[in-house]
Amino acid sequence: MVRDSGTYVFLADWINNGNRSSDEALYVSDLDVLIGATLNLNGLHLYTYYNGIHRVMAGEGNLFGGGIIIDTQVVPLPAGAWLLGSGLLALIGLGRRRRKS
Repeated sequence: MVRDSGTYVFLADWINNGNRSSDEALYVSDLDVLIGATLNLNGLHLYTYYNGIHRVMAGEGNLFGGGIIIDTQVVPLPAGAWLLGSGLLALIGLGRRRRKS
């Protein structure tokens, strides 16, 4: 149950089990997302036993208690972008050092 006003639950799959050919999924027997609460699926498949096995989708909060169900994935900044950024900062620092001397 996701309850209380302002509660925010973010699903995350931190471990790749490596034993599936398809996306991993989470199955729950009951799901309640009450008014004022938010469930972020984060691109993961969530299934519940609502009229049989039912895949929970963004926007279906009215089926599960009136809360908000969203599906926004957090996209990590690639390592290459971090490397480029740190290299640019180093070049700026070297340029400032040369100007001062």
